[in-house]
Amino acid sequence: MLVFWVAASVVIARALAFVLPAMVAGAAPASASRTAVDRTAYRDRRSELQAEHAAENIGDDYVAAELLGLDRELLRDADGGDDAGQPRSAGSNPYPPSW
Repeated sequence: MLVFWVAASVVIARALAFVLPAMVAGAAPASASRTAVDRTAYRDRRSELQAEHAAENIGDDYVAAELLGLDRELLRDADGGDDAGQPRSAGSNPYPPSW
């Protein structure tokens, strides 16, 4: 029975050693700003579109429409406007077809 309590104490001590430093440290560090996240998402999506276009998986018209939609979204986000009630443009589909 003593072996059980020693083993349980060791497990609890290791768990506390893992959890307590994070709890004592306080709040999490500040995350990236919304603008930085938007810019990164814009660049990533743009490069994905260009790569798919270069691989001839998507057509010129689709790429042009998507890039226009991306530009509009970036400008809207940079302006701070919230078009929650407005329908999204056809070129700003976040889920392109995957054929």
